[in-house]
Amino acid sequence: VPNSLTFDMDSFQGARSVIIERKRRRHFMNKLRPATHEVVVDRDVEATMRDGTILRSLVYRPKAAGAFPVLLTRTPYGSDDDVSDERAMEFAERGYVAIRQDIRGRYTSDGQFTNGLIGMKHTDVEDGYDSVQWAAALPFANGKVGSWGISYDGWTSWPMAASQPPALVAITTAGIVIDSRDRDLSGIWRIVTQLNGQAGIAAQIRKDVGDHDGPVGVAELDKYQNELFHNYLWYLPLTELPKWLHGRQTPHMRAYLRNIAGKNHYDRSFHEDVAVPCLHMSGWYDIHLMCYKRFIDMKKVAATKHARENQKLILGPWRHNTMIMDRVEGDLDFGPQADGSYTEILCRWYDHWIKGIDNGIMQEAPVKLFLMGANTWLDAQDFPVPGTTNAAYYLHGAGAAHTPKGDGTLDRTPPGEEPSDSYDYDPRNPVPSLLNAIKQPTPRDQGLLDHRRDILVYLSKPLEHDLDVVGIPRAVLHVASSAPDTDFFVKLIDVYPDGRAINVSMGVVRARHRHGLENPKLLTPGAPVEIDIEMLPTANRFFAGHRIRVAVTSSDFPDFDRNHNTGGSDYEEAVLDTARNTLFHDAERPSRIELPVL
Repeated sequence: VPNSLTFDMDSFQGARSVIIERKRRRHFMNKLRPATHEVVVDRDVEATMRDGTILRSLVYRPKAAGAFPVLLTRTPYGSDDDVSDERAMEFAERGYVAIRQDIRGRYTSDGQFTNGLIGMKHTDVEDGYDSVQWAAALPFANGKVGSWGISYDGWTSWPMAASQPPALVAITTAGIVIDSRDRDLSGIWRIVTQLNGQAGIAAQIRKDVGDHDGPVGVAELDKYQNELFHNYLWYLPLTELPKWLHGRQTPHMRAYLRNIAGKNHYDRSFHEDVAVPCLHMSGWYDIHLMCYKRFIDMKKVAATKHARENQKLILGPWRHNTMIMDRVEGDLDFGPQADGSYTEILCRWYDHWIKGIDNGIMQEAPVKLFLMGANTWLDAQDFPVPGTTNAAYYLHGAGAAHTPKGDGTLDRTPPGEEPSDSYDYDPRNPVPSLLNAIKQPTPRDQGLLDHRRDILVYLSKPLEHDLDVVGIPRAVLHVASSAPDTDFFVKLIDVYPDGRAINVSMGVVRARHRHGLENPKLLTPGAPVEIDIEMLPTANRFFAGHRIRVAVTSSDFPDFDRNHNTGGSDYEEAVLDTARNTLFHDAERPSRIELPVL
């Protein structure tokens, strides 16, 4: 693959997509350092757990005499995937032993897999402890261990760290929320990513145990992708999905969906037992972006002062897999400072904590945020960033001041006496999610949805000055519905002078959960209520000449599952109703979005 980055601005303006080619990604602090070692890769290296179960690993180590620090990741996804293989090679080339271990019951490892992320009782605390101590005692290891990995791999760092193995010095984690309800916002299943991910786990379980009652292995499951994404997303009720899809996990998946808004016993943070420093990472378009709460919580409740005072957070313009830090995401190129190196970030972190190198990393600001639009990095002492001010932008109907397309308007003036706006939400025809090729959120031109009649749009005038929105936006909507339950989605959108309308943040509340997940209450049809929506955090510069756009609707499918509008269980029932949903914006009911302005 060529080393150079190729980018054609003319084709980008026309097609709004680009192709980038690179061999080594660049880091926002400095480029990935040169390799210093050749690498030896050992396969199927065995570690015996306390109950006699054998777990197996790929071990990447410098081809040199001596002892090296260890970076360990424990994964259910197979220890030999391409991206993780590349990262592990990079670590080993720079003087670390990188280990990718298949967790219990997955791929090469023995035992029975239990999926902790859907509430199954697991042994990841004990296995994590035993694996760290095993890795530290390898003949080429120096006795000090750190962690790496994202998503489920990132989650395994937490029970491992909570077990407090003596050899564990520090950890990193990326793309994994404290509990699943910070991903499945307002108790709504992130259906497309979760249906696909859990089906992949089930297919590999079948391969491991010789079960042929469905796709066997991920490669065979790939043949069913068309059916998975076009048939089973629409299946009703979801708790009765065919058993071949989730295999032996089917009873647990059904129980999980029946209690999706509730907290299960194994959905816990582990923070109060973690005694080591942690580097937290995520992207503004990560479905696990709410993992920033781990940074906040660890500063408060970690087991030691040492851990509480040594937390760092990096939030960039990336999607879920932060091991790939591309400058191009969706319809935007975020510039050279966004083209990062996961490996270099972790090497600097562990050079300090494990190798004892005084590289100045702990004198740097504890929080680094990528300011989209300006395409540069901001330093902060905390997150949310201290010193921001709340700027309320009020929604006004099209009857108050017409835009060329007949949309509503958005400004700083509270509304007077204005008529409400309404639309019909039909779950048989939901608003489509504008996702990337791997079915995850990404910055996309929302103008593709302008033909829809079930989206209310409110648009500001062109801004006179640059506006830096950094933090957690909040939408306060006064609404009513003809249904006993429905959803309200809000998108914050940056409208460019050329007409592109790029999503910056979003939030949702399932109406029955407007008072919190633990206190469900159905709507009285036709009765107005106030709904407070905490949106996903962001950092974006709205340049002078740009417009702020707010879109309100009741679906975003298949990123989120559909509300049936019946007030019953959206996962156990098959009935779908159409809801007439109304948004008020008048003197007594001033619907608005509140933006944290830096």
